[in-house]
Amino acid sequence: MEGVLGVRMMGGGFGGCTINIVREEAIERVMDELGQGYGRRFGLVPEFYVCEASQGASILKPSK
Repeated sequence: MEGVLGVRMMGGGFGGCTINIVREEAIERVMDELGQGYGRRFGLVPEFYVCEASQGASILKPSK
């Protein structure tokens, strides 16, 4: 799908989800297309959580 850079399925044995890396300009279109396809196939409405990558974990130095 145009705008999708990568996808990984997680927890498929328990309902599961996918983690999708999507170009910012394609987020709305990708959610619409995936939502419609999922709804047709399974008769359910998927949930989407849009987040942004950050620097991640780091070591904190104790204050004196």
